[in-house]
Amino acid sequence: MLEKIDLKKSALANHLTELKDSNLVEKTHHGTYEISENGKNYIKSIEKIYKESKVIEKKVWEAKQREQLSKSFLERKQ
Repeated sequence: MLEKIDLKKSALANHLTELKDSNLVEKTHHGTYEISENGKNYIKSIEKIYKESKVIEKKVWEAKQREQLSKSFLERKQ
C-alpha cells in the first residue's frame, strides 16, 4: 500500500531533477518517471549491504551468546 507523502511540488521537482541527474530515474512522458537500470542496480546494492549487515549482526549476537554461556559455565565450576 502506498503512503501519501506531504511534499510541495517544488520539492518534488527538485528531488526528481536530482534523481534524473544521477541517472537513477528516467522521464518517460510528461509527469511520468521510471526507475532506470542504474536505479535498479543502486537499490539492489543497498539491499545486498543491508542483508550482509543483518548476517553480521546475527553472527555478533550469536558470538555474544556463546561468550555468555561460557562465562556462566565457568562461574558455576568455581
